[in-house]
Amino acid sequence: MQRFVDADVYRRSGGAAMGRKSAQIGLEKRVWMDLRELTKYAAVSERTIREWIHLSQNALPAVQVGKKLLVRRSDFDAWLEDHRFGPIESINVSGLVNDLLSELGAE
Repeated sequence: MQRFVDADVYRRSGGAAMGRKSAQIGLEKRVWMDLRELTKYAAVSERTIREWIHLSQNALPAVQVGKKLLVRRSDFDAWLEDHRFGPIESINVSGLVNDLLSELGAE
C-alpha cells in the first residue's frame, strides 16, 4: 500500500532533498530511507526491496514522494522481524493443510 507524503515532511525527516548535510547523517539515525539507502542498510538488492514493497500480501510499507519510494527505517525493522526464518520443524504442516481444506470446504 503506497501513501503519499508532503515533500516538506520528507525534508524535515532528513530526506535526500536536504542535500549534502543529509549524507552526513548515519543510516541508523535516518527516519526515512530511499531504496538506495535501504539496500545498503539491509544488504539486499534494490530489486528484492521492490519485490517486497509490491507483495500482494504483507507488503513492506512504503510511501512515494514524486517518483521516489521511501521506507521508514522503523517500519522496515518491524517488517523484517515479522519475517524471521525458522526451522522447518517449527512449521505445523498438518495445521496448514487442515486450514486450507476447511477454507476450500473439503473437511
